Amino acid sequence: MQVKELLWYTCGIMLLPVLLLQGVWVRWRTPKLEEAEGERCGVSGEGEPLEVLILGDSAAAGVGVTHQSQALVGQMTAALAPHRKVSWQVMATSGDDCRDALTKVQQCDASAKDWVLLSLGVNHVTRLAPLASFDTELRALLEQIQLKFNPSQLVFFELPPMHAFPALPQPLRWWLGWRAKQVSQRAELIMAPHPSALFSSVPYRLEPSHIAADGFHPGEGAYSVWGSFSAQLILNREGDLQSNHRQD
Repeated sequence: MQVKELLWYTCGIMLLPVLLLQGVWVRWRTPKLEEAEGERCGVSGEGEPLEVLILGDSAAAGVGVTHQSQALVGQMTAALAPHRKVSWQVMATSGDDCRDALTKVQQCDASAKDWVLLSLGVNHVTRLAPLASFDTELRALLEQIQLKFNPSQLVFFELPPMHAFPALPQPLRWWLGWRAKQVSQRAELIMAPHPSALFSSVPYRLEPSHIAADGFHPGEGAYSVWGSFSAQLILNREGDLQSNHRQD
């Protein structure tokens, strides 16, 4: 066990009564929001074809807004539509972690994807999962994604700023925020050796309009930032890939 993880667990043990009470209180008072309604797959836009899969948890499923058009996939495809013809799919369920995502991928038929976007890790944090288990599960997921989808690009998004979630009181907010940063750091290390893999940080703005009514999930403002950022990431990277291909 690394020093940081040992320190995290030590702090947790010392604060355990407070953290448990705060966790129960947060679950009791926080409204349970449903996943966004709307289609989970489709085609939009014009231009060169692009296959995009969004895989992940409640944020990927659009919890915090009412319709998928307001969620990550809707915001992203709207920004891509003037440039590319996007075939898109969302495979996400509230509460999913890397193991759940792995099960979903294993049950899929093999089909080529240009981009696979991953929104995972928050449920590893809230379930107090050891970092070693996160490492193992993420590596297994990446291997299965390559096997089933052979994507040109695979993106793992940094965990959201849990240290700033208004639904979480202190010290629970600080404790989970610290853990979220550790999980993101591990994900970045795991992604680094893969030439087609990216670890990406979304430039969220910590504003009330960017947080859902539960104080925990993204609001429409955050999804707008995330979707626009993802679209630009894809367009920039696709341009770089085409440029490199011409040079070769």
